[in-house]
Amino acid sequence: MDIYDSSKSFIGRGFINPNSKIRVRVVTRKEEEINKDFFRERILKAWEYRKKVVDVDSCRVVFAEADFLPGLIVDKFSDVLVIQTLALGIDRFKEVIVEVLDEYF
Repeated sequence: MDIYDSSKSFIGRGFINPNSKIRVRVVTRKEEEINKDFFRERILKAWEYRKKVVDVDSCRVVFAEADFLPGLIVDKFSDVLVIQTLALGIDRFKEVIVEVLDEYF
């Protein structure tokens, strides 16, 4: 869903859930499609950063908001990946996220 301010200027794109305590999770401040390519770019950026700063044999690959993927956590334990979705909006993309992770890990 697109998010606009009171003057109807575009603020960002994200997930809105009126039943959540966090009603809006901004995923991007650009008018870009949230699709497989979007997730591929964000996940690979997070992974490239982790490879520079931690031992990547076992680590957190995606740190949700810190990696601009609100509601998504991906942990790596040797050759096993564990995905945790903490928002309904990100949960809708779980299959796409698994496809991206399967391509690179």
